[in-house]
Amino acid sequence: MVKSVLMSMAFSVLLLSGCVKSQPDASTTAASSAGAQDNSKRITFIVGPLARSVTVAQVNSFVQTGDPNGEVAGLLRTGKVPLEKLRGQLSKSYELDLIQMDKILNSSIGIALLTRLGEAVHPHKSKETSVQAVRSAIILSLVQDNQLSPMEVLSNLPVDMDVEVLQILKLRDELSSVFGSAVL
Repeated sequence: MVKSVLMSMAFSVLLLSGCVKSQPDASTTAASSAGAQDNSKRITFIVGPLARSVTVAQVNSFVQTGDPNGEVAGLLRTGKVPLEKLRGQLSKSYELDLIQMDKILNSSIGIALLTRLGEAVHPHKSKETSVQAVRSAIILSLVQDNQLSPMEVLSNLPVDMDVEVLQILKLRDELSSVFGSAVL
């Protein structure tokens, strides 16, 4: 059980960058509920010296409609990401127990994983509070319905965030070697 919860937690961040292999399609219900959050926050995707920034509102609109507009369209063209694959990954919903997840996220294993994730996903231009930022987004996503989707986590991030794509890919490969490629 701990393995599946840790994997779901890892998915919530790995899916932010569309780096996880294809998952089954899910309804956009979770994405719709994520729209109630402050979507003016920006996510900056960084690959080496290149950085592209999009708003959470633009990503949420893409997830809901399937139509990538503005900066999201540019980011997807640059990254050569299949639209429906990414849309499906961002709207995929995971059912997790809030209390159990809180305990895991605050355990030494959870903090170690959040620390690793924090190397790749962190508040804009600052890595000091990445563990707290990602943990709070995950918990906020679970509060109402014990459901978590990457779009919901994006919407619940407390501040503008940076996603270092090469670090995400490295972490994905590490987790894949531990948990198997069938999960990631």
